[in-house]
Amino acid sequence: MLEAHIAGRAIRDAEIKKAANGGSQYAVAFIAVSMGSADDVIVRCLGFKQNAEAVASIRKGQTVSALGKLELSIWDAEGGPRIGATLLATNILAARTAGARNNPTSRKAPPKREEAQRTMDRAYSNQPRENDPPWNP
Repeated sequence: MLEAHIAGRAIRDAEIKKAANGGSQYAVAFIAVSMGSADDVIVRCLGFKQNAEAVASIRKGQTVSALGKLELSIWDAEGGPRIGATLLATNILAARTAGARNNPTSRKAPPKREEAQRTMDRAYSNQPRENDPPWNP
């Protein structure tokens, strides 16, 4: 196994599963990682024990960064050999949902030009402000 750091986008909501033979629960998420070509590599990200909760919180469209042990596999399928990747996550971070960027209600409108100019004037004026120290730094 290789120690790896991946970054990509979740292609569907994570699932909680139960290990065979009545074992403990774990979580699985599928992350599309861009390799600079037309096709993304889909990495199956697994979280066990304390990492299961972090993996289980991943939702479709979230940007995800994960660190862990990467295992590669190759098998024959219709159309030629296929490559698979599984990451046993030791650290995982889901940044935000992709839809929030395109949702106009999820972000504040930029300030008007006049308001921005007043803010800059106040910030860079030579006039002392209320909480300025009595000496000139």
